[in-house]
Amino acid sequence: MATHRPKQRKPTGAPSTWRAKRRMNPMLRFKMYNPLQMEYTNIATGKEKISFGLNQKEQQRLKTRELHKIKRQKRQITRAITQTMNESRGSISVSGTEKTFEISQGEMHDLVNLNTAKKIFELNLPEHGPYKIDYTRNGQYLALCGAKGHLSIIRWKDFRLISEEYFSVDADYIHDIKFAMNESMLCCAQREGVYVYNTKCVETHVLKHSMPMPLKLEYLPYHFLLCSVGHHGKLVYFDVSMGEKIATKNTKLGSCDTMTQNPRNAVIHLGHNNGTVTLWTPTNEQPVARILCHKSRVRGLAVSHSGYEMATSDDRGYLKFWDLRKFDQMLFDYKHNSMISELTYSQTGLFAFSTGKMVRIWNLKRGFKPCDVAGADEISQRHQHLYLQHFLPRRLASSLKFCPYEDVLGIGNTLGFSSIVVPGSGEPNYDLFEADPFETQKKRNNKIVHQLLDKLQPEMIQLNPDFIAAPRSRARRSERQQESEREGDKKWARKNVTRNVKNGYRGVLRKRYSKYQHMKDLHLRQEKMKSILNVRKKTKSKETKGEMAQKKERMVNFLSKKRKPVASALDRFTGPKQAEQASQIRSRWRRKAEKVHF
Repeated sequence: MATHRPKQRKPTGAPSTWRAKRRMNPMLRFKMYNPLQMEYTNIATGKEKISFGLNQKEQQRLKTRELHKIKRQKRQITRAITQTMNESRGSISVSGTEKTFEISQGEMHDLVNLNTAKKIFELNLPEHGPYKIDYTRNGQYLALCGAKGHLSIIRWKDFRLISEEYFSVDADYIHDIKFAMNESMLCCAQREGVYVYNTKCVETHVLKHSMPMPLKLEYLPYHFLLCSVGHHGKLVYFDVSMGEKIATKNTKLGSCDTMTQNPRNAVIHLGHNNGTVTLWTPTNEQPVARILCHKSRVRGLAVSHSGYEMATSDDRGYLKFWDLRKFDQMLFDYKHNSMISELTYSQTGLFAFSTGKMVRIWNLKRGFKPCDVAGADEISQRHQHLYLQHFLPRRLASSLKFCPYEDVLGIGNTLGFSSIVVPGSGEPNYDLFEADPFETQKKRNNKIVHQLLDKLQPEMIQLNPDFIAAPRSRARRSERQQESEREGDKKWARKNVTRNVKNGYRGVLRKRYSKYQHMKDLHLRQEKMKSILNVRKKTKSKETKGEMAQKKERMVNFLSKKRKPVASALDRFTGPKQAEQASQIRSRWRRKAEKVHF
């Protein structure tokens, strides 16, 4: 029989991979750790220390000089950054009784510089309108989609057509368009579903089953979520990076074609046919908020870039502004004779809306006046916020969009596209990590990788985004509340069945049975008392109903009682028939008194 011998361990020693410790030459060590590039002199003798040929004061002076040099360079960098970040926004300066909304785009074309004047142009495309438009996040590219089957991507600053495609009207009717990530992914809401095209307008993906029959699209850039809503009234969240559906929310309010997002917390706002606006997140089955904004169908919906203000419009021409910190509080409203359909906010807070052929731009900041102090008396209350207005001859506005980081408003209309200049609408200080207006293709590809690494999960979308960085006091308070709830739940929690009970499990069963009988008796008593109270209530209600019916009957009898007519002097000359009628009217006791007995 073979005996098991324990495995002999090798004596521990240094592995072969360990290298011998290299002894560094003092000269080499000095070259490695010499930031100030001082000279080396070796006067090492016995117990004396190594000296660098400089006394201590000279070394300190060199160190301070280097530190001052570094601080000076930092100051120059910060000064350059602040100079670029403090660029003033554009504006219109008027004098006397001149008003900003009286200045037309033709006059502005003659007043501004050449580069800005190039941004005022029109594209006449009458065969495929009305047009929907969208800009990329950095404002470089413009997408035009005609409802009757025209799709194009333009680098609009140098008027370069990147790609263009025409579809048959019967097969593909385009409802809306949206850029996802960048210009290389263009999403179109067509008749059957959402079609995704690349920069050359080549179809790359089709989402017929995930997003059927869409009418409106929205894209959440930090979560890589494409949202759609359509004829079925269902809000769909689709992850573009993973290629899968995240959530589907049934609004149960019919077809919906009005949607926007809150840039602050990525909550989706939907406007419905019954005048309500609902707020949705991908983790909640029901809307997180519901606001009754209008008495008719919601036609326009927009949220400011700060995320605290919402504008809504309806069929009847009402325009209302709401404070999203207090949902029941309306800031102010405005009434127009025609329907207000398209709403949009700029990066600096300017607000634009369309009323058929007229596009108006408001400045909602405090203290704004469209004219000088001399002409303030001539402005009516309706024109207090009016900044600019633009008339579209023989065409209706179908889409409005401010170009990011540019003082430009794009207008999609029934006969093509119009671009107008709105001074002060674009943010002059851009962030390279957010959106670079001058990015190249290499920077764009690198940015996509960084964005995917920084991608947020759908669970992070909440109505109050401050819960992520909530202070500790709030967290402690919530923990205390949870502890109190747990202590309250301990009364009804299941205890250990055999603790402090005689006769083991049989005692537990007896105790439970007695508790059950007690609860049963208590329940029966409660039911009996409820039935008695219900009977008393019914009898009392019957009595009150009978009394009310009697009172009503008395009142009817009193009002319908026939009064005695006043006797006329001509009654004695009436014929026998009239006399009979007169005698019938008399009372019984009067008739008895008039009888003559022989």
